[in-house]
Amino acid sequence: MMAVAISGCVTVLGEYSVPSANVSPEGPREELSDARVPEGVDAAASTTTRDAAPRPNDAASPTSDGGVGDGGACGRGPANRNVLRGAQVVVSSTYGGGYEGTRLNDGDLCTSWYAKTGACAPSQGIQYACAGTSITFQFSMPTLVRTAVLFGNRDSYQNSAYNVKSARLVARTTFGTEVSAAFEFSSNSNDAKASLSPQAMVTSLEIQILTADGSGPGLGEVEAYPD
Repeated sequence: MMAVAISGCVTVLGEYSVPSANVSPEGPREELSDARVPEGVDAAASTTTRDAAPRPNDAASPTSDGGVGDGGACGRGPANRNVLRGAQVVVSSTYGGGYEGTRLNDGDLCTSWYAKTGACAPSQGIQYACAGTSITFQFSMPTLVRTAVLFGNRDSYQNSAYNVKSARLVARTTFGTEVSAAFEFSSNSNDAKASLSPQAMVTSLEIQILTADGSGPGLGEVEAYPD
């Protein structure tokens, strides 16, 4: 069991510790007309702002364990064992500049990818159905994977309606078959874990986003491990 203390508390998902999302790093801001606001809120009346430029800790920094960290503000998982670092990322849609799919495996939990507004449609209650919304990581060579972890948004929109609520992991193996598993979400955060049984040599991993609490959901980071 690995545990990392980030600003006082740690959330544990199975074997891996997930840093708390109670820290929101500060960075330069500017008012933009297309600022994200929660679903149903009048954008003209909102004071929500988007990041005007990358934050200083957007660039991943080396850590003593040989992994890659985010500068410390938002914490990280055991990045030195994360097989998604360097994998090619393909997303079904992107909200805009600064929220690209490459944010999902840059080692920085303070940055996020967001799907375009309208990617998910209103469904029952407050849930949005996200048919066709996905993230695919393609490996340059067969890679052993058992566990994948989703890290919820930890940027300035972490408490807004842009969070994934259910998702599925689909692994495509070297035999041309698919192995899948549902993500289990933590009860007190937007982080989740899925485990393949058994572990498999895979050529790609797909995250199928099933439901969200808004029409353009996002994630802070995705990591995968061989055990």
